[in-house]
Amino acid sequence: MIDFKTISVIIVNFNSGPFLRESVSHLKRCRGAVDVIVVDNASTDLSAEFCHTELGVQFFPLDSNIGFGAACNLGAKAARGQILLFLNPDCFPSTDAFEILLAFFEANQNLGACGGLLLGFDGREQSGGRRRDPTLMLSAGKVMRRVTGLRFLPTFDLTNEPLGDEAIEVDAVSGACLAVRESVFRGVGGFDEAFFLHFEDLDLCRSIRRSGFEVRFVPQAVFYHYQGASGGLTSGALGAHKARGFLQYFRKYSNIPGFVLRTFLGMVNLYERRFQSWNSGPSSDQRPPAGSIQALVGGLTGSTVVHIVLGARSDIGEALIARLSASGVHVLAVSRRVDDLPNFPNVTNLHPDFLKRHLAHSNILIAGVVTLCPIWELPAYSDLFHLLRSESNKFIGLSSTSITTKNSAEAKSRSEVARRLQEGERWIESNLHHKGVPAFILRPTLVFGGRWNRNINAIKRVLARSPFRPRLPFAVGLRNPIHADDLAEWIMRVLGSSSKLDTELAVVEYPGGEPISFDTLLARCADSVDCPVRTLRVNHLALRCIIFALRRLPTFGEIPKDFVDRLAQDFTFTDTRASLAASVEKRRFRP
Repeated sequence: MIDFKTISVIIVNFNSGPFLRESVSHLKRCRGAVDVIVVDNASTDLSAEFCHTELGVQFFPLDSNIGFGAACNLGAKAARGQILLFLNPDCFPSTDAFEILLAFFEANQNLGACGGLLLGFDGREQSGGRRRDPTLMLSAGKVMRRVTGLRFLPTFDLTNEPLGDEAIEVDAVSGACLAVRESVFRGVGGFDEAFFLHFEDLDLCRSIRRSGFEVRFVPQAVFYHYQGASGGLTSGALGAHKARGFLQYFRKYSNIPGFVLRTFLGMVNLYERRFQSWNSGPSSDQRPPAGSIQALVGGLTGSTVVHIVLGARSDIGEALIARLSASGVHVLAVSRRVDDLPNFPNVTNLHPDFLKRHLAHSNILIAGVVTLCPIWELPAYSDLFHLLRSESNKFIGLSSTSITTKNSAEAKSRSEVARRLQEGERWIESNLHHKGVPAFILRPTLVFGGRWNRNINAIKRVLARSPFRPRLPFAVGLRNPIHADDLAEWIMRVLGSSSKLDTELAVVEYPGGEPISFDTLLARCADSVDCPVRTLRVNHLALRCIIFALRRLPTFGEIPKDFVDRLAQDFTFTDTRASLAASVEKRRFRP
């Protein structure tokens, strides 16, 4: 009997490892009535064994792999819901996605099928979630886009089109999360079982449209897709399935001669071997362990409260995220270079696109936000600041003491840095004003420790190549270098406490544990890179010539023109206000 308030989720499993168990567990946490059906296509990794005894799951183990479409049809026969949702085992809905889809079907009686916004685990929209019908030209454009990176080439994916807030009519959506009205699915005869794997979703959507119903893309319903969870298939076998699906589709819907199609596939195969353009997604041996999957899914779908760290690809970011992870805190680590981020338990590495383009469609639960990226970039994340509303949230933004040390009209480049820092701090103040959010703007001094900082590491690189150990007796100006991990510890202590200073937005300076002259700083850097023992005293004029030469090199172009003059000046600060919020035993300067 059909239940008009239930959505039947049909999962076809093939060697999906720990993803299937987490998928079933996650579906039970989603809002709305859910009827879960698992069809196992003769997996050999025992990933579906738990389904034999799992409550609330209809399980159909098969003796052989009958293909994706045929397995979906088998599962659909057992469905009790008015709406069928064909869901990959590595595709996880946000907690309100089912309610959104059911309401959308109820409000649009001519709707035959729809799909949600398909995001990768890195927060970027995946291709395939909204598509045109493929043609040979559009298929060629898709392959060439992947090979060349040229975005103007035509393709049947609509991923690069503007993403609006309203549902739109499309030719097809992805089989990774494909919702179909049960009566419509039955009316078109289900999936065409001539397609074993790939192109069956495009074919079904086309059949639904031909029967007079609409196919729509619903961005309000968000799904997170790992893509590539199934094991047991080599890249060659996967490519062969895609090729057969391609041939089957074009033979069914076009009059293109077979030799043309086979020639095209031969060229694609050549590109695939050279550029890996036809296949995508991680291999099964790169799958995260079960505990990591649970943390990833919980943080992305709104099942778990998270802390967000912007600018995670930094020394402070890596130290902070390692500390938060070790303490069991769930973190969304954000960086443009997401592939460069280390993998930690309880941490999801995200691209900024998630916060800039998709945050409005998500329902993540935020405990705190730490921004370590350049402070003047924060206006691009205004949607994130709108979610910080009360004392239950906490904000820490990294600025710099350069806001005062470089605020000089004598050096335009330094003055520009100070101006941008000031604009960033003012923007934070205006966006958190009177919200009651405990907020800190942290101004550290010179940061050392780690692999990403440019200043100390640049000095060490020069010294490592130097034939002598330079001494600068005139460089008596004091500095307070601060270790990245000391900053990370202070931030973590503030996040974990109820600390709040006398103002809603506290600006705190944070120096290191030892004031030292620049000459001493240089000597310790020399010790750390096995610089030659013999020393050479360098005077003002000689150093000016050296700096002049270095500034001509791309790596050292940021050295200020008045660098030599500043070596005799003190740039020290006190941490009185910072210590009121959290106390940290800071280390001495040992680069």
